Amino acid sequence: MEASMFTISDYILTIVEQGTFSNAAKQLHISQPALSIAVKKLETELGYQLFERTNNPLTLTAVGEIYVAKAQQVQTLQEELQDDLDNLKHNVVGTLKLGGAFISVNYLLPPLLKQFHTEYPQVHLDLQEAPFPELPSLLIQNKLDLAVDTDWFLNPNIETVQLFENHILLAVADELMPAQLVNRSGYRSNDIANGLHLTDQRPKINLAELTELPFILMTPSNEIYQRTKSYFAEANFSPISPLTVNQQVSSFEFAKQYWGAAFITDTLVQSSPTVHDLHFYRIDSPEQPRFVAISYHKQQYISRAKQAFIDFATNYFMAK
Repeated sequence: MEASMFTISDYILTIVEQGTFSNAAKQLHISQPALSIAVKKLETELGYQLFERTNNPLTLTAVGEIYVAKAQQVQTLQEELQDDLDNLKHNVVGTLKLGGAFISVNYLLPPLLKQFHTEYPQVHLDLQEAPFPELPSLLIQNKLDLAVDTDWFLNPNIETVQLFENHILLAVADELMPAQLVNRSGYRSNDIANGLHLTDQRPKINLAELTELPFILMTPSNEIYQRTKSYFAEANFSPISPLTVNQQVSSFEFAKQYWGAAFITDTLVQSSPTVHDLHFYRIDSPEQPRFVAISYHKQQYISRAKQAFIDFATNYFMAK
C-alpha cells in the first residue's frame, strides 16, 4: 500500500474530532469537496468505506474504527519522535494543553504558571477552563494534556498526581445562623486563610441542627454534590434548596447574598477576598480525603514538557 495513505490520516482524525466533513474542512483550511475527494481516494485504496455517511451524526464503519486507532498510534509515535529529537537539544519545548475548572484556572494556576514559564520559556501554555465533569473526556480525547483540579476521577484510564489536600466547609451568612452556633463553631475568613480550622478543636456543626436552613446545592454532576449528599442522609433530612448551581464559586457568591448555606472548599476561601458577614463551619461527618491533583490520560505519551510541569507543580505546592 502506498506510503502516502498516512498523509491523509490527519484529515480522518480531524473529521472524527469535528463530527462533520464541513467542520473538518474549516478546521483544515481546505474546501469540503477537496476533503471529500481525498477521503474517497483513500477508501478506494483501502477497498473499504471509513464512514457511514447515511448516519447523522457521522459515524465510523468497523474498518474506520481500525484505521482511526492505527492513525492515533502513528500520531503518538510522531510526537514521541519529535520529543526525542527535542531532547537531543537538551531543551524542554513544545505546547502544553492545560485545563481546569474556574478555581484552578483563575486562582491556583496563574502564580504557578508564571514561575513555570520563567523556568521553561520555550514551552507554550495553552490554558482552557472547563467544568469538572467535562475534564475526563477532554483528557481522553487528547484535547488536554493535563488537568489541574480535584482528584475525583472515577475513570481507570486517568492517572492522578496529588498536589495538596483541601477540605469542604459550610459557608453561611451570619444573619441566617443562630448566634450560639456562630460563636461556638464558626471560623472567619482570616481563620481559614491561616489554617486555624485544621488545628483548632472547636466543635463541628451537626447538619441535624440546620434543618430549617436553606441550602444552595450543586448539580448532581459536581463532585462536591457527590461528596456531600451523604451528609443529609446521615442527618436524616432533605434540605430546603431555593437554588442549584454547577460551580462552587457561584455557590459562594450566592451564599454572600444570603440565599442560604453553601458547601465550598477551604482553597476557595483562602483564594478569595476577605468576607466579614459570613462564617465557615466544619461538618460533623466522616470526611473523605479530597486532594487537588494533576491528572492525565494513562495511555498518552508523557512528553518532557508534561513531565517537567508535573514535577514543577509537585515541588511548588510542597514548598507552600
